Amino acid sequence: ETELMDLLGMRFAVPMGAEDIHYSIVADKMAQMDFTYDGNQCVARIRSSVQFEDISGFFYDWENEGPVRIGWCEGEVKYNVEGDDVCGICLWWDAAPGLMYSLGMRTGATPELLQQLAEEVYVATQGEVQ
Repeated sequence: ETELMDLLGMRFAVPMGAEDIHYSIVADKMAQMDFTYDGNQCVARIRSSVQFEDISGFFYDWENEGPVRIGWCEGEVKYNVEGDDVCGICLWWDAAPGLMYSLGMRTGATPELLQQLAEEVYVATQGEVQ
């Protein structure tokens, strides 16, 4: 994780109960943390962005979506029910430092769990007061 901080200036917090944590950098500009939560594969991402965008890498036509607040950031939760399983993402943008975040789950997602994990992953950055 120190490498992510040094190279990109981005940081994740590790959710309570997360296992098999692996950090990587995608396309030289996006920080990624893969982990398992309660047996479900999760992926968190952060990248610099001037606007709200989907950086999750989950390419679905979402059946369900709704607004969410992560810290002081506006965001969205999107999810699909597929048989017994639910995949979903939570997206939020921190305008002050210009960072876009995503948290995705391929299985085991609920809107509440997506929001909870997003809140646990999110480390608020304090912009300099000018």
